[in-house]
Amino acid sequence: MTPGAKKTVLFSFLFLYLLLWGAVARSGEMERLQKNEALAVGTAEIVGENLARAKEAAISMALKKGVENYLLRRLGPGGAADNFERLVEEIIPGSKEAVENFLILAEEQVGERWQVLVDLRINETLMDEKLREAGVVVMEGPPLRIVFLVSETAGGHTVYWWKSPEVPSALSPVEVALYNRFQERGFSPVDRVAGLPEAQYGEALKALDLGEEAILKWGSLLSADVVVHGEMKMDAQNGLTLFLEAFDVNQGTRICGDAVSMATPEGAAGETETGVPVVEEAVKTVVERMAPVMIRSLMAGREAVHSLAVRLEGLTCFKQFKVFRDFLREEVKGVRSVRQTRVTRAAVSFAVEFQGDRRRFIQRVLGHENLPFLLEADDSGEGEVTLRLKPEETRR
Repeated sequence: MTPGAKKTVLFSFLFLYLLLWGAVARSGEMERLQKNEALAVGTAEIVGENLARAKEAAISMALKKGVENYLLRRLGPGGAADNFERLVEEIIPGSKEAVENFLILAEEQVGERWQVLVDLRINETLMDEKLREAGVVVMEGPPLRIVFLVSETAGGHTVYWWKSPEVPSALSPVEVALYNRFQERGFSPVDRVAGLPEAQYGEALKALDLGEEAILKWGSLLSADVVVHGEMKMDAQNGLTLFLEAFDVNQGTRICGDAVSMATPEGAAGETETGVPVVEEAVKTVVERMAPVMIRSLMAGREAVHSLAVRLEGLTCFKQFKVFRDFLREEVKGVRSVRQTRVTRAAVSFAVEFQGDRRRFIQRVLGHENLPFLLEADDSGEGEVTLRLKPEETRR
């Protein structure tokens, strides 16, 4: 390497170091970058001493890379992988339209190249519209709770944990693989090993071949948003076969299903543990195909507007009614309208139009930082949502 080339490389590293150090030093700006801003470096060759064209090309590259950085941060690894085809074909090519404005923080000529550091701001309303049009769904709000009901047959022996739900059992290899893969995609797997809720588990809930009603019932009992049900079979002749199907607990519907078959390694036909790598590969293959469909369906259900009947009990004065009504109207995200329907001495009922399901409504209310009273929910999952003031627990 010539002395001139070494000098150019050294200067490039020094330049990038200073840029990154300066960016990190601006802690207030880095806080903003977590929302609708992004930093990016753009580079362009200087052709024929045309510096103006090189600057324009470097800025154009920086804007494109900035949008890519924003999308990767917003969607996360799982979301970006699930929607990669849509991103590269439909979103990124026209992404600069969603750049609201940008600021050149630094620029420098390095050898025959022009480099710029750009701080850009994304128009999130426009970007949301582009994502919706392309069918890219962003998982927002509390993670979707997911439970697995997957039986395993190996060496002619079938096992499934819900056969004896009262008896604690460890996660099987299939459950571990499902747990990890769905967690990577932003789901929150239900930890059944920590204990199941006290309930009467009838024979229909303990059957190997669960019907749709029983599958959805298990989802409700474990407070899940979605249930993945299926079976895995492994033998020397046919190898491994995995079939899974997903059910939306809140909507009471089947979302999708998928299956895969794979050859098993020698010696793995009779024991699931010896075939763990192929089990993990089978789970990865099916989850990669199912997860995007599940997320789009589940998030669409979350965003649909529902009419909820809400009853507030334990009132001690009329002022509490007004405070709570105004709280719903002004501070709870997703509430479209609040209409009083009935008033009694100690309770008031509302008709609430809410963008999301009942579980999400309760989470939004009880978890709100400006909740005016300490409340508890009495929610069976059906009918009216009942909220009750805790005695002598007012905040304002």
